[in-house]
Amino acid sequence: MNGEIKKYKDYILNVKRYPICARLSKYLLDTYPIIIENIQYICKEFKGFEYQQEFVEALIRNNQFQDLKDKDLNQDVMNYLLTYSLVSIENKVILLQTKNSE
Repeated sequence: MNGEIKKYKDYILNVKRYPICARLSKYLLDTYPIIIENIQYICKEFKGFEYQQEFVEALIRNNQFQDLKDKDLNQDVMNYLLTYSLVSIENKVILLQTKNSE
């Protein structure tokens, strides 16, 4: 698996229809780094995403804040990340620089 799940988005899309997909989505977030395509998808759907906390914890655990791009940092994502107590000051600076540079 190379530490990445390439079809993760398919599981996220089916969370509401199939409870097993919800458990699988949480397991994947808790276990593997998030591929760029899934970061983009989760950010786009962030407001309604059930596992926001697990997503942020995965970003922290896998040091993936540099993978976030300006288009991923919509208002919902920025508000959540900048107010989340476990996001370090260094990562918050990275977010602000990314948002202001593109």
